[in-house]
Amino acid sequence: MKQELKANINQFQVTSGGAVKVVLLADTTDVDLNNLSEIKEIGDVKVNVENLQAELIGDDQESDGQTEMIDEDGQVNEEAVGDDE
Repeated sequence: MKQELKANINQFQVTSGGAVKVVLLADTTDVDLNNLSEIKEIGDVKVNVENLQAELIGDDQESDGQTEMIDEDGQVNEEAVGDDE
């Protein structure tokens, strides 16, 4: 059984027993509450947390060729883009 949803981490803390408690906030339209209830009854779950924000790189980091398509004036560098034909 699987439930995917977009949520914000509202709070997290390490308990005295050494566990990590994570509180998520999600929009009810993104969550199937019946499915989530069934998952809770089963017990243990696997959680994957991924950041949805794209990471921007600084000028001093490698850009794997992406920024070379735009010149210093913000114009498209036709040689870097190439020909799709």
